[in-house]
Amino acid sequence: MGFLKRLFRAAAEERSSRGAAVLMLLFRLASKPFGYLRMLMMAWFFGASAGMDAYNMVIGVSGLLSGFFVSGVQSALMPAISRCHKEDEPKARDLMGFFNLVIVLLSLFIAAVVALYPEPVMGLFAPGFSGERLAVAVSLMPLGGSFIVLSAINSGLEAWSVGTERYAMLPLLGAVSSAISLVLMVGLLYLGFGIFGAAVSMASNYFLLALLSCMALGDVPLRFKRVPWGEVKGILSALPPCWIMIGVWSLYSVVDRYFASLLSIGGITHVYYAELLFGLGAGLLCNPLMVYLSKVSRDGEEAYGISKVLSIGFAYFIPLGWSAFGAAVPAVGLLFGHGAFSPEDARVTGICAAILSVFLPFYVANESFFRLAQARGCLYRVAFVVVLSAGLNAFVDWLLYRSLGAYGLMLATASSMVLGFLVYPRVLEGRWVVGVKLRWMLPQMLLGAAWGGVLMRLSLGAEGFGSRVLCVSLSLLCAVMHLLVLDKLGFYGVLPAGWRPRELMRLLGLGRLGV
Repeated sequence: MGFLKRLFRAAAEERSSRGAAVLMLLFRLASKPFGYLRMLMMAWFFGASAGMDAYNMVIGVSGLLSGFFVSGVQSALMPAISRCHKEDEPKARDLMGFFNLVIVLLSLFIAAVVALYPEPVMGLFAPGFSGERLAVAVSLMPLGGSFIVLSAINSGLEAWSVGTERYAMLPLLGAVSSAISLVLMVGLLYLGFGIFGAAVSMASNYFLLALLSCMALGDVPLRFKRVPWGEVKGILSALPPCWIMIGVWSLYSVVDRYFASLLSIGGITHVYYAELLFGLGAGLLCNPLMVYLSKVSRDGEEAYGISKVLSIGFAYFIPLGWSAFGAAVPAVGLLFGHGAFSPEDARVTGICAAILSVFLPFYVANESFFRLAQARGCLYRVAFVVVLSAGLNAFVDWLLYRSLGAYGLMLATASSMVLGFLVYPRVLEGRWVVGVKLRWMLPQMLLGAAWGGVLMRLSLGAEGFGSRVLCVSLSLLCAVMHLLVLDKLGFYGVLPAGWRPRELMRLLGLGRLGV
């Protein structure tokens, strides 16, 4: 107990950006295993069933509505709260109290619509649902309404926590609530509550986070004496691009699920797990590059930083993407291929994840340009690119879902990444290509496609534990050999100092491999 008290005290009192960043990273890493266990347990218990499709659709719709109407307000609110808290704390409390009321009332209205009219809402977002999928989704929609309200409350708490410089508090509480809700889910599943038990445990996670945050923060403004209209007008003027960006990012997954609902049972679950696995891997790999980008992008040098990050990203993430392409099917089989998750479900999910993996470098490029646009305050330009990409995603979804099924939906998502890579430089820099040259990038893609294609053919035939482990190991080995061979040929001379493969291997104590 003494250790926990010291941990909470450190999270509450840490104000320096460096110390808070370290604590936030540690607490978020601590919460990751609970999320992974939840994902795996749900796959083992429910597979790619009608109930799982319904659950994923309800979560997606709730996230879209909450993200568009509530998280957009939070994004516009945070900078104003931070500024006001330093200049005039009573005004900051009035502003937070006013927007807490607005956010909660707005979320209650949305939740009421969702709970009272579940079937029309499902008909709008999942037109392919019928029979068991529709019945389960309709019965889960009231819980979806609770997700929306609790997400709104937590967004207000997060805005106040960040605005008052208690950055590490909510990540710590998130890890605690995730652990408790996971234990609750295990109990409910073994008691036979099925997919409803999983939904209740998810709602309990949001509720516990809100309760613990209120108790830990202690001074959350729930009322206001007067409305600071000057600040409110500034926040309202920043809302449209925030709404567009957050809403459209949420819309990506919902559009994929919209068309996946028109496929056979399991389509939504295959798409959901593939996108989730890609997001987890891409986020983990992308974070060090974003830290490097922040370091080199100083005082008007953002374009220089982008150029360096893109050269590093394409050099490393081309072989890593093709390695994941070859390893995805056996890796998904090893992780998910148990219980109710059938071998066919694992194969389809693995191929979906493999398709996305090939486009990993373009994901990194989009993230880099997005950070550049944020640094320059080009919110409307970002919103334009995001809307354009989402429109292309929806069009290609519609074009390919009948002929290619879930694989077509993944190709649509990939096409939106490529479009962002092409359009962002034009919108931000006035030219079509920034940081990488086609004659440097194309040979790497072709080499990766050659060995990645061979690995995929081998992976599709791997069924036993040993053969799957062998395929994953071969994929990693091929990525390392790809990097070493091209480094020997002088291909990576354009990379910044210290970022060439042999230099990184020496840093990691693997210098002998790079000889």
